[in-house]
Amino acid sequence: MTTAENIDLVKQATDAYNKDGAKGMAEFMDETVIDYFASGRDPLKGKAAFIEDNIAFAKIFADLQAEITNIFGQDDWVCVQGIMTGTHQGAFTLQNGKQISPTGKTIRIPICNVIKLKHGKIAEIHEYFDQLNFMSQLESHI
Repeated sequence: MTTAENIDLVKQATDAYNKDGAKGMAEFMDETVIDYFASGRDPLKGKAAFIEDNIAFAKIFADLQAEITNIFGQDDWVCVQGIMTGTHQGAFTLQNGKQISPTGKTIRIPICNVIKLKHGKIAEIHEYFDQLNFMSQLESHI
């Protein structure tokens, strides 16, 4: 696929995510997709793990949406910058096990995903987001 086709596919996948969550985006993913996190969290391996993790996150932020603000690519790689928004409606467990009860606050987080495509499917996702910004938006409830 061309770079332009790969960029278009990532835009379609983002639209599907905004409409139907992880299940919508899953049709654009390779079965062996790996989702890496800059936070040091273990990567998600496989489409089923991606769907399960994102469904759990959507229960915490039920109205989660991704807005693309910039997208570019080269060959099989696409970089997406954007804003993730959602309302904190479910208990959120931190990596240390502490829980943040629902705050009702709306988050607005800058994100950047670097995506590798293979045979017209998303094969890798490298997720970067402003964790300090994210936590500060929920800060008064920690």
